[in-house]
Amino acid sequence: MSDEGLQIWIQSVDESFFQLEEWLVSLVYFQKWIQENKKTKNFPDQIEYLSCCIEGSANTGHFIPLIDLLKDNLDTFGIQ
Repeated sequence: MSDEGLQIWIQSVDESFFQLEEWLVSLVYFQKWIQENKKTKNFPDQIEYLSCCIEGSANTGHFIPLIDLLKDNLDTFGIQ
C-alpha cells in the first residue's frame, strides 16, 4: 500500500462513523470478492467504493453494518 493510499484510508475512516475493525473486515471481504469475480480495483478505488456505500446509506435513517452495505452494493451494482 502506498503512503497516499494509507492517507486516503485513514482520512476515510476518520470521517465515517464506522470503526477501523469494520473497515478492515469490509476491505478483506471486498478484496476476496474482487479476486473471485476476476475484477480489478486498486486500493484507493476500494476505499472510494466503500465511502460511496456509506454516503449512499446516510439518508436511510437506519444503521447498517459496513460489510452489509458493501455486500448490498456489490450485489446490486457490482464494480466497473
